[in-house]
Amino acid sequence: MDMSSKKRPLNPEAQERAEPYDVTVYEFEQHVKRSRLRRFGFDYLILGVIEEAGEVARATQNKRPSTGCSDVANEVGDVLWYATALRIELGDEPLASWPAAAEPRTEHSGTAEHAWPHPVQLLLLASELAGRAKKAIRGDKPLDTYLPEMRRYVREILECCAKVASTHKLTLQHCALMNVRKLDDRRRRGSITGDGNDR
Repeated sequence: MDMSSKKRPLNPEAQERAEPYDVTVYEFEQHVKRSRLRRFGFDYLILGVIEEAGEVARATQNKRPSTGCSDVANEVGDVLWYATALRIELGDEPLASWPAAAEPRTEHSGTAEHAWPHPVQLLLLASELAGRAKKAIRGDKPLDTYLPEMRRYVREILECCAKVASTHKLTLQHCALMNVRKLDDRRRRGSITGDGNDR
């Protein structure tokens, strides 16, 4: 079931930050276009996905899955930004709604993989996406050859983000909203560039 059609109760910390409306995929895509400094190539955006996937893993360390927390929502929102920008750059078909929290597929599979935490699966998907980009940049085959796989991995990264969010009693809509708020505030203050979450 699409998570956008089923309201999940947010934990108190998330509820304090929630708005009375959901950020749709279309609205978030417009936010991504509005907040990027310029059009970046797919290689830069994949580096962003990998970095932020690592930040998701860090944010979920020592967090009880039942609590939910703003730092997890913040980092998942950052992955959503880079993954959405990458979807746009790769010319992927627009999504009608946010992905559901499905179990992602990876090529390192085996039944044991499904016991791994979802942030680890997110990193695996990001690494497989990077592998396709590496081969395209190296010139093994034309980029067009790798585009279908790259688009599939981006969609599965979004599905895995939904699973991470759901585990912490969050939704992708909420994570997207936190990213909209954060970047809109930084843009108003002229602090889009820089390092760290506190700028």
